Amino acid sequence: MSRRYREIPADAIPARTRQAAASAVAFAATDLEIPPPAIHWFEDCGTTSGELLAGMGGSINMPAPPASSFEHEEGILGKAVSTDAGTIWLKAWMGARRSAEVAMHETLHALQARLMGPAHGRLEWEGREEQARAYESDSREIARTIEATTPHEGDNPNA
Repeated sequence: MSRRYREIPADAIPARTRQAAASAVAFAATDLEIPPPAIHWFEDCGTTSGELLAGMGGSINMPAPPASSFEHEEGILGKAVSTDAGTIWLKAWMGARRSAEVAMHETLHALQARLMGPAHGRLEWEGREEQARAYESDSREIARTIEATTPHEGDNPNA
């Protein structure tokens, strides 16, 4: 069963988390020698009331999914779309450090998409995922440093 997600505006995300993700993307893009991808944010999107009512009535005429939503086979924390190597998606509400880690992982996927296009088959997809996990793991200290140096809301960076 697939899961549905919906895009949310960046300004709904805490500024510290947005800044940490942006710093992580900037680091990874420099490290990987690619232009930094844009960041879009998403969150879980449950069944709409129209879908629920249609399902209860046995209707085959299900309403359309909410605008700016997408489905994925399993739960995800981020995604890079092979047809748009200039954009990555991050799940909202992960906090600064985890968002930075996932941003680096997805930036590696953006590099893969840029160099190789979409994965051809399950084995290639698994190999790319393994490479992105290794990059994320190798970059954990960078993510911790980004988190530690990203000011909290209300902090005075000049103090």
